[in-house]
Amino acid sequence: MSSSKWLEQQLNETYLPLIATWQDNQAGRRKAKKLLKDLRSDWTKRELITIAQQKNCMAQVRRAIKDEFGEDHFSLDYIKFSTDEYTDLNSAAQARVSDRNENVQYLKDPEVITAKAVRLLESKEWAEIAAGLSVLTGTRVAELVSTAHFEPTAVFA
Repeated sequence: MSSSKWLEQQLNETYLPLIATWQDNQAGRRKAKKLLKDLRSDWTKRELITIAQQKNCMAQVRRAIKDEFGEDHFSLDYIKFSTDEYTDLNSAAQARVSDRNENVQYLKDPEVITAKAVRLLESKEWAEIAAGLSVLTGTRVAELVSTAHFEPTAVFA
C-alpha cells in the first residue's frame, strides 16, 4: 500500500486524536459512522470516486487505527467498506488475474533477453543493474531499489 502524505497528515493531526476521545458506546459508534462518511466525502472531493480508488486510503486509515489503538478497536467495525464493496473489489481483482492467466503472452527469444539481463549486471550504472535484476528476478524496479535484499549463493551448473 502506498502512503498518501495528505492522509497521513490528516490522520496524525485530526482523526487519530479525535478517535482517542471516543468510548466504545452508542455515542462513540455514532461518531465512527460519521467519520466514515466524512472520510469518503473528502476522498470523493479529491477525485477518488470509486472504491478501487479509495482502497489504499481505507487501508491506510485502518492500519493507522490498528497501530495507534490496537487490532480490536471498536471503530474498525464502522470505518471500513461494506461487505458488498469488499466483494466488488475482490471480484474485480479476481477477474484481472483470470484475464492475465487466460491471455498469456509468450516472449520471443527469452534466451536473448536473459543474456542481455546478465550483461546488464556487469554495468557500472545502477539503473542498468536494476533493470537486469528486474528481468532476472521478476521484481519491479521500484521494489528492487527500495526494499529488495539479495544475498550471494553458490551457483550450480
